[in-house]
Amino acid sequence: MERFLPRIWMFVVAFCFGISVSAAWRIYTLPVLPDLDIEPVVQPTVEQVATAEVSDELRIVGGTHACGASPDGAVYELSDGGRIAINCKTFKSRAAATRALESRLINAAIKERSMNIDSDGNRLGDEVLISGPNAMMLKTDGRLFCVTQATSFNHLLWFAKPRRRIERIE
Repeated sequence: MERFLPRIWMFVVAFCFGISVSAAWRIYTLPVLPDLDIEPVVQPTVEQVATAEVSDELRIVGGTHACGASPDGAVYELSDGGRIAINCKTFKSRAAATRALESRLINAAIKERSMNIDSDGNRLGDEVLISGPNAMMLKTDGRLFCVTQATSFNHLLWFAKPRRRIERIE
């Protein structure tokens, strides 16, 4: 046992030394990255975006979104500086989703309210357009409750058009 412990100790020291040398070698042999000249991007103010006319040439130029069937946490940047954000939450029941929708409608300026109907004529939920500092569309689809926010009402209407949505995907 007296000869066994020093051998294990030497093995551990040699192993750690080898790892250290390997790590140092990899760090010093990394390729040199070029210097990036990053220019600041001037963002338009909220007033400029809200009063801007939305043209037919409006398109999505960037954004982030979560993967999967539900568009939870999606944020889209538009070509004129506008932004559209979608947040969805799945509730335990359709009634709970409807209660969440109704709680958001308290003291809201409702522009339009309609039923969300499937191809067979069955009611899936409600769709409500709200105006304010940010235009919002609240939508229930069974147990799913989604809030779509846009910088202007024109952006929200543009995003909600099914024809445009198909053009964006292709």
